Amino acid sequence: MKTVWFGALAALGMSAAPLVAQDTAVEPPERVSARDADSVLAALVSAGYEANLTRDEDTGAPSIDLTLEGGPADVLFADCDTTIQDRCDTLVFSVQYNRNLPISDRAVREANQQYRYVSVWRDEDGDPIVQWALLTEDKGIPTPLFLSALSRYSGIADAFAEVAWDGDTDEEKTGTGTLFVANKRGNSLSQIDLATGTETKRVDSCANPHELATSPNDRHVALACYGGTTVDIFAADTLEKVKSIDLGENARPHGIVWHEYGDIYVTAEGRQSIFHIQGPLFDDVFLYEFSTGKRGSHMLAVSSDASTAWTTDLGSKTVTRIDMRTRLDPVSVTVGEEPEGIDLTPDSETLWVSARGSNQAFALDPTTMQVRQTLDTGRFPLRLAIRPQGDVAVTSDLMDGGLSVIDLATNEVTRSITVSGADEAEDRFQVTILWSDDGERVYVAETASDTIAEVDFESGEVLRRISVGEGGDGLAIVQ
Repeated sequence: MKTVWFGALAALGMSAAPLVAQDTAVEPPERVSARDADSVLAALVSAGYEANLTRDEDTGAPSIDLTLEGGPADVLFADCDTTIQDRCDTLVFSVQYNRNLPISDRAVREANQQYRYVSVWRDEDGDPIVQWALLTEDKGIPTPLFLSALSRYSGIADAFAEVAWDGDTDEEKTGTGTLFVANKRGNSLSQIDLATGTETKRVDSCANPHELATSPNDRHVALACYGGTTVDIFAADTLEKVKSIDLGENARPHGIVWHEYGDIYVTAEGRQSIFHIQGPLFDDVFLYEFSTGKRGSHMLAVSSDASTAWTTDLGSKTVTRIDMRTRLDPVSVTVGEEPEGIDLTPDSETLWVSARGSNQAFALDPTTMQVRQTLDTGRFPLRLAIRPQGDVAVTSDLMDGGLSVIDLATNEVTRSITVSGADEAEDRFQVTILWSDDGERVYVAETASDTIAEVDFESGEVLRRISVGEGGDGLAIVQ
């Protein structure tokens, strides 16, 4: 991996120009094409960039090592004819930032929203990569246009560096950010400073709030009021209630997702349905109700494109798929005894469900609802949460006072983590589990002892217990 140190020259107000003077000995081509690697190299060298054309020893595929102001970069050749490696259609500018700690999904998502032209993504080690693709095809593009695009790309990569290195350290990372807790017996909402582990605010909420979710911009928290009929929204900083959305008679909202598109999805257990709350912060809020027809539709997951939702239906012992675009009849399948925990893998390829009554976890095809895999877990796995990095899932095993770890590549339970242990399980009564964005911590709600256990995932060590309100259950984090 290449280590890139963008930022220093931009901070001094310098533009993204070549590092050395123009090489007048190299004649710049009139046009640059991905089908002619030498033309790309000549354009770069003639403009004063330090560049070197190399070829893969096995395939002969070209690439160019390039030095920008902040450090090394690459010009890659893409959309190539596999039989003639030089016959490519696209050039890709690429910079990789080699971090000590994985960058968060949130940072990558926000960067893609902020920076036009480029694509920001994260490799398997959690390092961010910034790329810009130029389609050149047969005729190529004028050399000045190519160099202008490179200059603009260099400026974007420079600006992104602050995001790329934010929060990266060689030291052990402690829990940071703000944790929000729904205190179901205390009818309240807590705000926790994770840097200190102290409760900074607590306000009265609705009756028996169980689950909660934060808005995509982290400015609001939505509570599902299980003891009533509303979804209540609070300002994340002050915990002032700013909105109350009534779902109708006997709603008993429970599982809740605040989608990255800005809408809220919530189960209405008492109505055997889910609601799509469109524009929850606007003056005019639109409600769309979708029937599950099943008893105890408790928790839910929503697809990344917001077209599909899935619920676990405790009373009916089923998992239900709801097509929210076509409004076709929902599809329900029996999954174990009392399915409750549910999560969708980041690639949307597998729906994972835990069934607390049969001590099992199930991997389902999210489209056909066919059960692909069945695993034994710890006792009473009433929640399941997939790590943001998508490699493992954990179940919250209430009766064991612990977590079962599932390797999603092999679909095997690879280890268990003791949180309180079986001897203290009843006194602690753990329920909700939540990953930190970087996947290094698991937060476990212990609803009987009014504590949140912070667990280091790698070591399995309980780092601390944070005191919260009475019956702290639902969790959400802003980092």
